[in-house]
Amino acid sequence: MYFLTTDRIGLKKVTELEVTQEYLGWINDQEVTKYLETGFFPTSEKQLLEFVRSTEDNNDLFLAIYDIKKNLHMGNVKLSNINWIHRTAELGIMIGDKQCWGKGYAKETISLITKYAFNKLNINKIHLGVIEENKPAIKAYQDVGFQIEGVLVNHLYNNGKFTNKVLMAIFNN
Repeated sequence: MYFLTTDRIGLKKVTELEVTQEYLGWINDQEVTKYLETGFFPTSEKQLLEFVRSTEDNNDLFLAIYDIKKNLHMGNVKLSNINWIHRTAELGIMIGDKQCWGKGYAKETISLITKYAFNKLNINKIHLGVIEENKPAIKAYQDVGFQIEGVLVNHLYNNGKFTNKVLMAIFNN
């Protein structure tokens, strides 16, 4: 049972059922986590289970992304740090299944979760930070309507060097 859907993808709450060897593999795959704020240290199944359990009791919306036709868990998307006073939220996404890369699933998911946040949660601004070298992600965000708000110079250490963090946002207009 999916919470949100398009013709190709379905989003549903991440539960312990999604904590599989495949998901654990994504988190421990340096290619998958190359541009993410995870993957710096090995993650155990117990740690991943604890992380998933921790998302149940806070102001985060943590959803698994599924290919509907294949019933395939391909990644996750999260609206975190939801501030109900200021109506802001932070977006994060991971397409873990490499066979799903470059097929528009990220852009489709970003669009779906953004519309939900604006239309159902009454969020006014969704923001995020992305490593400057992650050009495909920046393009996907821009295609959905995100704009660059600024750049934090040499803010992140990634792949052996300091790099810029691009700050992006989209508003509910």
